[in-house]
Amino acid sequence: MQTLFPNKPSSATVVLLAASVLLAIVGIGGIASGAADDDEPKQTAQVDSDTDDTTTTSLLDTGVTTTSLGGTVTTVKPTGTTIKRPTTTTAAPGPNECSSTPASSNPGGEQPPAIGTFTYVSCTDPNDSTDVKIAAGQNSGGVTRREITTSQGELGTVTSTTAYGPAGIVQEKLTIQANGVTLQCDWNPDITEYPFELSVGKTWTADSTCTAQVFGGSITIHATATRKITDRVITKIAATSVTAWVVDSTVNLKFTGSGGGQPINGAIDETSHAFFDPSRGLEVYDKSTSKGSGDFEYPETTTERHLKSLSPS
Repeated sequence: MQTLFPNKPSSATVVLLAASVLLAIVGIGGIASGAADDDEPKQTAQVDSDTDDTTTTSLLDTGVTTTSLGGTVTTVKPTGTTIKRPTTTTAAPGPNECSSTPASSNPGGEQPPAIGTFTYVSCTDPNDSTDVKIAAGQNSGGVTRREITTSQGELGTVTSTTAYGPAGIVQEKLTIQANGVTLQCDWNPDITEYPFELSVGKTWTADSTCTAQVFGGSITIHATATRKITDRVITKIAATSVTAWVVDSTVNLKFTGSGGGQPINGAIDETSHAFFDPSRGLEVYDKSTSKGSGDFEYPETTTERHLKSLSPS
């Protein structure tokens, strides 16, 4: 769980930022933090082996005035936030969406995802789901853009601007809105989620940074990642057979900066195993294991999810 310091902005917003960066790197269907419930404010958080809830109090809990990148001054009222993280799953995959068989044919060329809302469901708990809303972005120069928004419940939303074109699928920036605060993370350089041409054995990397203004200071995020196409599979989504690439990834995120007069220093490491359907521009299955350290400390956590339907609502 997250390590708390009374005067440090280790708040729901910062945790959301950390989860958001992972979403950007691993693509649609990757890690997503759970919904938040109201609770009484506390000054510390205790990790209990019998629960996966942590109650946090920080600058957002005590009430601060912050300035977003656009210059808007926002006063955040006292709140208490219980962050529910997914518990580690050890059950075997189900017979359809979370299992697969080898494929001999290539999955096809990359296309932007359809506009609408897609739902991802836990492989072990059908009541645990995450919605991803896809909207049209600003197209230019032969590049199609999508604004991909993942809801984090009461914590807020994460919107990634992703370009689809001759360079492949490229993550350009993130906009995080949580607890009345807007954070913007503009990657430099942009992060390639998938290059234009894929084949078994294809490997690519990411090494990028962005700086987000928060709590009267700023957080710099350094993201490094390695991804590799290791195989081709056939899996079923709502009884429809889908041919997909198998993608294995490792991601390291380092967070440095300051906020509220206090330093920020932490890291998150993640490995993931996903099935990517290029013809629909979606990851249809993902199993991810992550662990945080420093100001983002939490124990090793595994999530396993699949796309509920190939058609958006």
